[in-house]
Amino acid sequence: MKDLETEEQVRAFLRLCLAPGHGITRTVAKVAEILPPPLRDRVEAFAPHLTYLRGVADMAQARADKARAAHAEALGAWIDGKPAPGLEPDTEPRPVVDLATLAEALMDSHDGFVLDLSPGCADLMAGRLLKQFRIQPIEGS
Repeated sequence: MKDLETEEQVRAFLRLCLAPGHGITRTVAKVAEILPPPLRDRVEAFAPHLTYLRGVADMAQARADKARAAHAEALGAWIDGKPAPGLEPDTEPRPVVDLATLAEALMDSHDGFVLDLSPGCADLMAGRLLKQFRIQPIEGS
């Protein structure tokens, strides 16, 4: 990534990825899908809001994957003549981290970035913090 040190150099490279020549063109969605992590990190260094949006997309994809798996399992059960599963609301335990811990860890690891505490971002970051710092959820919450 030595040649991609400025925002304009990164943009120029991505424009080249969109239209590398010889009649080849790619959509922005395809480039986003195949972007290697070092280049993605470089892009997100210049556009931090993309980190958040990628996190939201990853969370939505994880929920969609879980829903598709539940659908396939229910279809298999129906094919075998088994009763339909109950469609209970999501009752999975959620991690509880106090806001001060979350904000402190976010500010320490993202110095200079705006702190977004929207529900989607807070859930994403709470999960990452629990994993990264081995924070244990508060029992009984």
